[in-house]
Amino acid sequence: MPTTTQLTGSQKFQLSVNALLPFTSVAMVIWLVLQFDELAASSFVWMIVGVFGLIGGWQITLQLLDMFSGVAQIQVDRLSKTQIVKYTSRPLFYGHFERAGRLNIGRINHKVAQHGAIYQIIYSPHSKQLWMMKHLG
Repeated sequence: MPTTTQLTGSQKFQLSVNALLPFTSVAMVIWLVLQFDELAASSFVWMIVGVFGLIGGWQITLQLLDMFSGVAQIQVDRLSKTQIVKYTSRPLFYGHFERAGRLNIGRINHKVAQHGAIYQIIYSPHSKQLWMMKHLG
């Protein structure tokens, strides 16, 4: 059964910055569409903006849920595999844990991660952000 710990000020700040990025992106897309009359009149363009708005809104919500809860989960879990996703300008590093699921583990943890090893992990449950990963065996 997972237990919890309080998020630090820097962790809360990182979650707020992570929420600000999708908000800024969606706002910029809406502003750009409004600058061109032909685009602003197209319902197809607004459908695409709406889909991106929903995706961005979902990401914002997950980050803010974790930030406002103020706590992170502590759990002992087995790492089943790691993954690198390169669909952005910078790759994202994930670890798949048996109970916690897929977490964003970052580059440093990805380099030292051992498949099948047991770790004590501290993570935010909604945004799936890993804060600490300690090898236990």
